[in-house]
Amino acid sequence: MTSPTLILHSHKYADDRLIVETYTEAAGPVSFIVRINHGGRQAAVPHTIFQPLALLEISWEEHARTTLVKPTAARPLHIPHSITTHPVKSALALFLAEFLRAALHQEPPSPLVFNYIDQALRWLETVEDRPIANVHIAFLIRLATLLGFSPTPEELLPICPHQHTDAIPTLLRMNLANQHLYQFTRQQRTELLRIILLYYRQHLPAFPQMKSVEVLSLIFD
Repeated sequence: MTSPTLILHSHKYADDRLIVETYTEAAGPVSFIVRINHGGRQAAVPHTIFQPLALLEISWEEHARTTLVKPTAARPLHIPHSITTHPVKSALALFLAEFLRAALHQEPPSPLVFNYIDQALRWLETVEDRPIANVHIAFLIRLATLLGFSPTPEELLPICPHQHTDAIPTLLRMNLANQHLYQFTRQQRTELLRIILLYYRQHLPAFPQMKSVEVLSLIFD
């Protein structure tokens, strides 16, 4: 099988392997085991391209009895640059990679979901002319709709502290194209993100606590 593949997370396994968690357009979540190339001959599948939020085209052979598969070929379709070097974008990328790993680990394949994530990350990579403090919130709101549980005021208001209820209609109007037009204080933005993540936990029972949320609350005024 060959599919466009979004890299979500990788960690070292023994001294010469990586376990790479991904979301593929054709098969949904797939975990790969990748040999680390320490030098010498060029590897057929170089481990250095398996960066979080990179988009690759990966080929592999399906095996029903294993949860880890070996890629037979891989080539970059899009490797993020400014996302990994720009400090604010890097913080957003850290959060989005953690979030997507949690949200997609049991999701079936969906070209709509995959293409939305792909286009959103390409947009974040190139955007330079507008504030991006609300990008993660707008991204999560739209993604929920594609995952099949579109948030409504009736669902969000009961889990929203009364001092922030006026922001809920605004929250639901946001998307990546207009997110820079909405002004929130740091406290409001932190609380709105908390509400959205709580909403996700209501629909995805195994959804964990997010470790990178505190980083976002520190970098956005």
